[in-house]
Amino acid sequence: MTPARRVAGVALLMTAIAGCGVRPTGVVDAGEPASGLRTGLRIYFATDSGLRGVPRLVELKELNSAVKLLTAGPNASEQSSGLVNLVEPPGTYDAVGDGDRVTLTMPGALLAAHNRLLTGQLVCSLAHAQSALHPEVRPDDVQVTLRSDAAPVGPYRCSSFLDR
Repeated sequence: MTPARRVAGVALLMTAIAGCGVRPTGVVDAGEPASGLRTGLRIYFATDSGLRGVPRLVELKELNSAVKLLTAGPNASEQSSGLVNLVEPPGTYDAVGDGDRVTLTMPGALLAAHNRLLTGQLVCSLAHAQSALHPEVRPDDVQVTLRSDAAPVGPYRCSSFLDR
């Protein structure tokens, strides 16, 4: 290759790189940065094959709201896909969270460690609710204790109830 061709090739390459037509601009204000869903929660319902989480687009302000959403049950579309709710709406309940710990008190409820799907619905829904309220806490780190008139059960983590 002759030196003249080499110089012409480099000049052509430099022109292509520098002359692409994009000119520098200043800062362009286009709103807030992308951040994903700001409001939302995952509620867990039972299926023949285990638990399945479904999204609820709500602005969660307290853990008791998650229990209310859970006891409302799956919507018609979710029911047609086989989701069921095993948690009976209790007369009273109180869910309290502190960091990575949640305690649900449901007087009169039949909460038992051997009822894996019902317990899993409560544990996973509350773990995700606590994480939604406190984003620095991961749902997998939340430990949930369930109290009724009988001895408390737990603490449990959601991962104990999900089939992987």
